[in-house]
Amino acid sequence: MYNKICVAVDGSDTSFLAVKSAAKLAAQLGAELLVVHVIRNMKIPVS
Repeated sequence: MYNKICVAVDGSDTSFLAVKSAAKLAAQLGAELLVVHVIRNMKIPVS
């Protein structure tokens, strides 16, 4: 059914529960689990 599952995290308890649920589903389906954590914009120095 699914080959890949992507779950976004922000460090909260709720996102941790989402990862646990996604991991369980991925294991059941034999799917790859992708965990994404995005942080706010940062200034990147240009050399």
